[in-house]
Amino acid sequence: MQRRTRITALAQAIDPERATSASTRLAPALPRGSTAHAVAVLLSAAYPALGPVLEASPEIARALVDDGTLAARDRASLAMRIGARVGDVDDLDHVRSELRRAARDERIRIALRELLPPAL
Repeated sequence: MQRRTRITALAQAIDPERATSASTRLAPALPRGSTAHAVAVLLSAAYPALGPVLEASPEIARALVDDGTLAARDRASLAMRIGARVGDVDDLDHVRSELRRAARDERIRIALRELLPPAL
C-alpha cells in the first residue's frame, strides 16, 4: 500500500467525519491524491485546530512532505534554516513574525511525527 494511502486511512481511522470535511476544504489548495493533501488531512483530523492553519498556509504541508518528517533536527541545521527564513535582522517586526512562523511549523512537524508510525 502506498504511503499516501496509508496516511489517508489513518486520518479516516482517527475521525472519519473530520477527515472527509478536511479533505474537501483542503482540495482547492492541495490536489487530492497528493501526499501533501493526505498529510494535511491527517493533521486536521487529529488536531482540529490545525485545519484552519493548513488551509491558510498549505505550503506547510508541502514543506513537510518535501523535507521529510523523520529526519532528525540538530541545533546547527535548525539555526541555519531559521536564519535563512528570517533574513534581514534589522527589521524586528519581520524577525518576530518569521520566528513565530518557524516555531509554528516546527510544532506541526512534531505533531505529524507523533501521528505517523515509524514504518510509514
